[in-house]
Amino acid sequence: MVWPTMQRTKHSLRLPGGEATPCSHRPHLRMRRVAGRITINGAPVVATTIVRDNDLIRNTAHRHEPPVLAAELEIVHEDDAVVAVDKPASMPVHTCGRYRYNTVQSILDRELGRPGLLPCHRLDRLTSGALIFAKNKASAKHMQSQIQGHHLQKVYVCRVRGEFREGVTMCAAPIKVVCHKLGVCSVDSDGACPASVDS
Repeated sequence: MVWPTMQRTKHSLRLPGGEATPCSHRPHLRMRRVAGRITINGAPVVATTIVRDNDLIRNTAHRHEPPVLAAELEIVHEDDAVVAVDKPASMPVHTCGRYRYNTVQSILDRELGRPGLLPCHRLDRLTSGALIFAKNKASAKHMQSQIQGHHLQKVYVCRVRGEFREGVTMCAAPIKVVCHKLGVCSVDSDGACPASVDS
């Protein structure tokens, strides 16, 4: 963490504390220090603590992770090299952004007893479908070379209302990402080039 109002000496940093210090306008830092959430080398920080070279500063934060669907993570195939799962929508593949606990990789490790699996590809958070994990680096390298060589491919299927005509459908309107965090896209004149879709 970068302390915004530190006073620097030759080889140390003094953490501001107390009411009269420059930190008094940052009550959240003072509250974190008083609550013991800021430690140096495992010891709680006090107002007079001096940070020295090679000290380990830990700032423990409490965050609420965004919810994901309460769908079960189902293993659909497993052998000596890979594990394939049916990924539910709303769940990211691995730790990213605001997600640490509710990820496919974390649930495989924590709840299904499959630690250390390596994702061979990814699916967007809002996309459900088959997801392949390798059990070791050699298997991961092999699977990724199969995907890159187009020996394996992902096929996306979507549900539509009404009848979707056969053949190729061209989306002639530009598509813009409305929200990267949620993965929401929309037709917009400021969007990217159109793409064809095989139905």
